[in-house]
Amino acid sequence: MNKIEVILVSLLITLFLFSINFILDGKVVEITGEYFSVFSKPFFSLKMRLVNTFESKNECKVIIFNETKNELLPLSYTEKGIYFYRIESPGVILTDDKKILGIAKKTGKFIFVKKWWYDNVEVTVVTDNFEVEGFLKEGKLEVFDNVQINNAKIFLSKNTPYGLALIKMGIYLAEIKDGVLKLNLPDIKTKRIYFIVNDYIKNNLGGDRDE
Repeated sequence: MNKIEVILVSLLITLFLFSINFILDGKVVEITGEYFSVFSKPFFSLKMRLVNTFESKNECKVIIFNETKNELLPLSYTEKGIYFYRIESPGVILTDDKKILGIAKKTGKFIFVKKWWYDNVEVTVVTDNFEVEGFLKEGKLEVFDNVQINNAKIFLSKNTPYGLALIKMGIYLAEIKDGVLKLNLPDIKTKRIYFIVNDYIKNNLGGDRDE
């Protein structure tokens, strides 16, 4: 095959994969990302051992709720979430600019945390006149009561272990202005620092660990 034929075959394969990925709603990219993340784990572990052996690692620490939090280490990024190297307790993943990335529900090494706008999260909608509970399902708001909401802030539900504290800090998921929903998304394209606000109920009771 000459160079032109190779280029044409490569283009056809790329178009075919793009079409399949579009038809399957991004499943091809998601599965491929998970495969490469699993494949890279042994190499990443070896790298971490070498770094810890030969270098002194400078950890970034963030103070929130009067507690010092260590920086989380991202392993790889996918369209719908991030694999972290180690998560020792469940909780909410925040960025250093105090925006919510998602909720870590498992513990152990190589934990995948779905971005909340691709997840279903319980929320509290706060207006000037009332509050109402509901869900953000893949970035779309559903409330329990059939009420009209023109202006409001949308927080993680105050019924969750960390929700009320985040509400008091003003850390919100989205807002409604003049009836239009606007998501408060973190910028993960730039170099971000991630840390976890622990789910203290599960942490105190003791939870399952996935090693």
